[in-house]
Amino acid sequence: MRGPAWKRRNDDGPANLALFFLGILAGGSYAFTSPAGPARVDAVVLVGFTVLPLALGLTIVAVVRRWWPAVVTVALVVAPVLEIGTILAMTIPADLDLPSTIALALCHVALVAVTVPALRALRTGQGSSPTAAPRTADL
Repeated sequence: MRGPAWKRRNDDGPANLALFFLGILAGGSYAFTSPAGPARVDAVVLVGFTVLPLALGLTIVAVVRRWWPAVVTVALVVAPVLEIGTILAMTIPADLDLPSTIALALCHVALVAVTVPALRALRTGQGSSPTAAPRTADL
């Protein structure tokens, strides 16, 4: 889909929910043992752990890029490393069943497919506000 980033929908909640429910259809229970005892990943937690970090990270980059444009390039490296790294740090070590592990790992991978285009849009300036005043050099 073309157009300014502010017109595009860049959240990964629906894709991750689809992966989550496919995991359930494949027999996943999403149950694991936490330090506090038995726990379960549910759809609300999944969406929260998808949308909140994505929105927070993109907002921080969008604000900081005004003073330090290179933050977008840094984020293009750091974000995918964190998204894939959390598979190794959190998903695989958890004692989830195989369908749950695969589905949650795919949710992390799907997040990369949303984050990178959103950051690239910020890098090219497509993420600027539609009501922003023109720069003096543009007049």
